[in-house]
Amino acid sequence: MGHRDEDTGQPTAGELVVAAPDRIDLDALADTLSFYIRSLNAAVSRDWDVRIHDLKPIRGVGKVTAMLLVSQHPGIRPSVLAQVAMKDRSEMGRVIDGLEAAGLLARRQSATDSRARALFLTEAGERMAEEVRRRVSESRAFFGDLSEEEYLAVIAPLRSLYWRLVTNPRAAGSEVN
Repeated sequence: MGHRDEDTGQPTAGELVVAAPDRIDLDALADTLSFYIRSLNAAVSRDWDVRIHDLKPIRGVGKVTAMLLVSQHPGIRPSVLAQVAMKDRSEMGRVIDGLEAAGLLARRQSATDSRARALFLTEAGERMAEEVRRRVSESRAFFGDLSEEEYLAVIAPLRSLYWRLVTNPRAAGSEVN
């Protein structure tokens, strides 16, 4: 056992405190939604990366979302895709460039506005989208310890918040009144 302060019984400065994870006090983080979202996102992302390790063209943040949205909405504009994916236009441009370079996506002139670009999946992109859908459905296994009722209870408010943020974007650091 390490050295302890005689008055407080606490470890002296510089002592290593070892505690079991379930006994850690999260301080202000315990009631902070963003802490849990970021932490869970890291765990889910690691699981997803393992599930798609063999699908190199779609690895990386945003590619699956872009591909599935373009598949569901052929002709979608990059700006709309960026908004729904909650990415800025330059980030989405890089995602689109990567999918296009991999031969999964094509940009074409919009049929309704010659200045705008419309996005479409190639045949290879459609095949990849089908494989991705299959793996997305398998990803529910990551939350296998949640009952269907618990899963739906978690996803409902997250879905609602997501759509509120998509349809009413907020600037970083802003407050909702």
